[in-house]
Amino acid sequence: MMMPVLLLGFLGSGFAGALMPGIPEGINYLQYLVPGQVGTAMIFTSMFAGLSVLWDRQFGFLKEIMVAPSAGLRS
Repeated sequence: MMMPVLLLGFLGSGFAGALMPGIPEGINYLQYLVPGQVGTAMIFTSMFAGLSVLWDRQFGFLKEIMVAPSAGLRS
């Protein structure tokens, strides 16, 4: 979570006064940058979570955890 925040802080404040081609005049560069950073963070988070589930499924780790007795469930 720190990398997108740092990118927003440094790039947003660094390019705030610059005239960017393709960005309308009324929009600040930080307003232009935030949706892309949020989308990128969501895509990578969901991708890594999905890969984690796939690795667990391929190596059978999740089955072993579900079969193993748990100390917290004993009465």
